[in-house]
Amino acid sequence: YCKKVLKIAARLFPNVCGKYANNLLERIATVSLRKGKSTPTPPETRGTPTSFRISSGTPTMSNLQSSKSSESPSSKMFNKSRKGESTRSVSSGGTGDDDSRGDATNESSASLTTMRHVITLRDNVDTLSEDEAVTVITELGKLAMGPPPSASARRRPPSGKGTAMHGHRAAIAAAGGIPILVTFMARRIDWPPIQSSACLTLRNLCHNDEENCMAAARAGAIPAVIAGMQLHRSWSGVQSAGCEALRTFASSSEGEGAEIQGIIRETGGNRAIVDGAREHMDDVRVVESALAALYSLSHRNEGNRVAMGKEGCVKFIVEVMRYHPREPSVQERGCRALYQLCASGNQKIIDLANEEEAETVLWDASRRYPGKCGDWCQQVLEKLSAMSYM
Repeated sequence: YCKKVLKIAARLFPNVCGKYANNLLERIATVSLRKGKSTPTPPETRGTPTSFRISSGTPTMSNLQSSKSSESPSSKMFNKSRKGESTRSVSSGGTGDDDSRGDATNESSASLTTMRHVITLRDNVDTLSEDEAVTVITELGKLAMGPPPSASARRRPPSGKGTAMHGHRAAIAAAGGIPILVTFMARRIDWPPIQSSACLTLRNLCHNDEENCMAAARAGAIPAVIAGMQLHRSWSGVQSAGCEALRTFASSSEGEGAEIQGIIRETGGNRAIVDGAREHMDDVRVVESALAALYSLSHRNEGNRVAMGKEGCVKFIVEVMRYHPREPSVQERGCRALYQLCASGNQKIIDLANEEEAETVLWDASRRYPGKCGDWCQQVLEKLSAMSYM
């Protein structure tokens, strides 16, 4: 049954599961062959990988050594210790075969789990219960962030693209997980827990991953997230998760960042962030996520800065900083957001900041938290004072 499942997985998803499935099938065949051989048999031709020279029915030590040297790498991986003798060899990366075998098994298991979750969402859009859907979506989000590093991974030098985190993200994307997740969000938009868990999973999938970020944008993830935020404004979990997703979309696509920011603005994302956070001013998590999203949306985008000024974002930032004077993280993110909005010295935005008396909250933040807010406040105050005399 196991071999049948592996063959099906390799056929359906060759790019995601092919090498893992073939590797496991090869190991199963090797182990089965070894168990079926009780004694070595003489070869019919010379030079075969398991050539033994039989003398009086007993293999000699030299023949056994030559046999070991001619074994294939996959056979060596499955050699078992006998009479307390360790057979673990060290690979070029400095780790043993036991660790490599464990890592490969874990990666194969994660790939099969990814495929199973994606197929579950695809085939059961209308039948999964709320709890079942949240569980499946959350598990995909955990896979996208990657598991804790194994002992062998900690001993290896970092390899960049070869990390489990990126591998799982690529597996989810290759299996069509991103558009399937967006479709699931749209079809089950009435369920707030599904919306919040889907937003967080999209955040994990797109974090510092431009390719996945663009795939999410093409699949309609941006309007799906904003629609959920607008419909469930009273749910703090949906608001904070939606802000996190929009922030990730805006900051993770370096080459297409302005385009993503423009889509978010045109779809009503700026207003959704502000209106949703105003409903939960007491919730530090929500306002922190909102401030971080506004910072990313205004980063190096003058068109978005002007639009955010018109939509009341400057006023909202000052309101939040006044409402949470004793929250250092809120003060820092508020200062950063004001700095980003005023960075270009746009006179309209400067005038809005002066009308809201932003100088007051900036001075208070720099006095209370000089380490976190001092430099940001100083730069914004210089902009405000310089532009006020022009």
